Order: sequence, then structure tokens, then C-alpha cells
Amino acid sequence: MARQIIIVCDVTGEEGASARQFGWEGKVRSIDTTDEVWDYVTWFMEQIVAASQIVGNMEKVSASVVADRRPTARQDTGRHTEQELREIREWADNLGLDLPGAKIGVDCWMAFRRNDVTLLKPGRLPQEVIDREVAKQAGQLRPTG
Repeated sequence: MARQIIIVCDVTGEEGASARQFGWEGKVRSIDTTDEVWDYVTWFMEQIVAASQIVGNMEKVSASVVADRRPTARQDTGRHTEQELREIREWADNLGLDLPGAKIGVDCWMAFRRNDVTLLKPGRLPQEVIDREVAKQAGQLRPTG
């Protein structure tokens, strides 16, 4: 009897993910993500690398550390409630951001959760909308009186 293994994204709960490996704090890590999530992670890390400075080298990690990754069952699906989806769609609509279909990009979810439009992938919003929202937030942070 044939079996089908469905890999679920550890971030969004969507099916169709793949195991990805990356280094962090001197360790090799693995996470199951969709291509969309991985593209966002890659883009975000490129921003961090571009803004950072090299201060030294990490020790080489042995190839034996990278173990065979087998899919595991996940209890928390990471899926959003209908209320959360309505809230993010309302937020996006107020910005003039079109979110077609059922999928909401990770960058949109992160920007919504942190109320920070600068976390959106470049090109999602016109620059004048981003500038307006950043200025609005800056105005909220200024002391009054």
C-alpha cells in the first residue's frame, strides 16, 4: 500500500512545504516552509546581512551534524482564525493593499502583527503609502504637551 506524506509549513500551517536548513547561532537548524515563506525569510535575512558587519568567522560545522530530516506530525497547525483573517484583510484594505484569494503572505501577516508596513515585501505598497504610515506611527510616538 502506498503512503503519501504531507509536509505542513511550520510557520503558516499550509500544506506543500519542504524541509529547509539554515545556520543560526552556530547551529544547523531545519524548518519546514512553503516556497513563499522561504522567499520572505531569504529576503528578510538579505536585509539584515546588508545592514550588518562581519566581525569574525564561525567554526566550521561538521557535515555529520546535518541529520536526515523526516517529517513529523504537528499539533499546532499555525492556521489563523476567521476573526484574525478578517482583521488582517480589513487592515490591508485600509492601506489599499489587495489580498486576493484565501492565502495571506507571511510578510503581510508579520506587518499586520507588528503594525509595521516596512516589513512588507518591496512593491506590495506604493512608497507614498509606506511613507504616510511610517509618518503616522512616528507622530503617535512623539510626546505631546
